[in-house]
Amino acid sequence: MSIHVVAVFAVKKGSEDAAAAALGKLIGPTVAEEGSLDYAVHQDQDDPTVFATVEHWASRDAFEEHTKTPHLLECVAAMGDLLVAEPRLHFTQLLDPGPRT
Repeated sequence: MSIHVVAVFAVKKGSEDAAAAALGKLIGPTVAEEGSLDYAVHQDQDDPTVFATVEHWASRDAFEEHTKTPHLLECVAAMGDLLVAEPRLHFTQLLDPGPRT
């Protein structure tokens, strides 16, 4: 069963550009990973110190493999001093995909 992961990051004021750069470097390598179905980085419109990755994985195992990749570990190291709190991870599943137009 596929899963969606929403990871929310709160960073220190003034470090928004560094956080955006670190998270942005994840996009290319992550979408190329086996089991990655979609991956996007978002920044909150009302609070620019809040970022989120919205991810769709083929399985929880695929996500777990992602957490071991060099590009994610590099991002974790780069984000370490920028964060004001531990990232919040939300593992979700789509309840009703409904018709899409």
